[in-house]
Amino acid sequence: LPDGRCLSVDECARPSLNSCHKDATCIDKVFSAVLGLRGGLTGLPRGLITGKQEGYTCECKPGFADISTDRVNKPGRICQRTSNECSQKQTYGVDCDQNAACVDTPEGFQCVCQPGFADISASVSKLPGRKCVEVVNECTTGKADCSCNADCFDRAEGYECKCRPGFVDASPDTAKYPGRVCNRPKSPEHYGQTSKQPQCRGSEQCGPNEECRFNTKGEMVCQCKRGAVQQADGKCKVFSQCERMNECDRNAICSNTYDGFKCQCKVIDN
Repeated sequence: LPDGRCLSVDECARPSLNSCHKDATCIDKVFSAVLGLRGGLTGLPRGLITGKQEGYTCECKPGFADISTDRVNKPGRICQRTSNECSQKQTYGVDCDQNAACVDTPEGFQCVCQPGFADISASVSKLPGRKCVEVVNECTTGKADCSCNADCFDRAEGYECKCRPGFVDASPDTAKYPGRVCNRPKSPEHYGQTSKQPQCRGSEQCGPNEECRFNTKGEMVCQCKRGAVQQADGKCKVFSQCERMNECDRNAICSNTYDGFKCQCKVIDN
């Protein structure tokens, strides 16, 4: 100006004063600073800006990629619309789950699990929608195979069975599939229940799976043999762990014990 002051020019106010692409936003740096620091005044002290300074910058709009020759010093001069990866999934390697929707974004694409499906992707925060499973509550639909003495808990990847307090988990695979078989703990007294038969002198007078022996009162009565359990009808039944479930090797012999089983390797003749 004639009085020696420098005038801040808003290059963004007129397209002819800036070289931003038509799909870019012009941001006037000096004018913004003046408005913030000088309360909207356009007059600045002498020497604050020089002729070499560029008072604006360009920024490509969302959905457009900056392919300018000098993106560091002169960004937003050439803006190209980004491709819709969702419309060309094979070309761009879109790996969304079949139960996920592909959403085009300025940065690329995003996978979003459809309603009714849970996202169990390996990295949900970084790569969502890569693995979507249908949300089914097996506990309420009757599809769970939990024991009647277990509680069913719905999980994102299925369900979990847990034996109720007072019951022991006797499932074949408690690590992967717990709560499938839940039994009450067996005490030594449980195996020594007195049958409803009268006193005896020998086991020949007792029924199947029973033997004649002293009870806690010193009486000779028919009682269930070791490994047998008295049923509601008073009869004794043998539960063979070796026949039902055991973890013995195929080259081992399974033997029923007091409250379970034991394995013993077979003897091989040389």
